[in-house]
Amino acid sequence: MKWNDKKQLELEPNELDLLAWSVANEVVNGFNVGDFQQQIGISENEFVKVAKRLRATSMAKNVAISTYEAEAFRNALVLTLEELGDDEFSTRTGHKYDVGKLILQELKSFLG
Repeated sequence: MKWNDKKQLELEPNELDLLAWSVANEVVNGFNVGDFQQQIGISENEFVKVAKRLRATSMAKNVAISTYEAEAFRNALVLTLEELGDDEFSTRTGHKYDVGKLILQELKSFLG
C-alpha cells in the first residue's frame, strides 16, 4: 500500500482482494451492520458500487482509491475485524487476522 500527494491510495492485489472482495462481502452479506451510512460512512448502494468498480479491475496491478473510499473501507475493515475475530476472520475472508490488522494500520496512517 502506498499513497501520493494527490491523496490517492494504491492498493496491491492482496489488499484489493481483502477489501473489495472479502470485507465488502462481509459488511453487505455476512453480518448485520445496522445503520450502514453511519457505520461505514457511505450508503450501502454506494459502497457496493465502489466494490464492484474495484472488482472489475485487473488483480495483476495496483489500483488507486480516493480518501473517501479509503475511509469507507477502513470503517468496513474495523467492523469486520471486530465482528469476526481472529478465527472467523481467517476462515471467512481467506486472509490472516494479522494481515487485516496491518492493512487497517496502513489505512489509518494514510487517512491521518
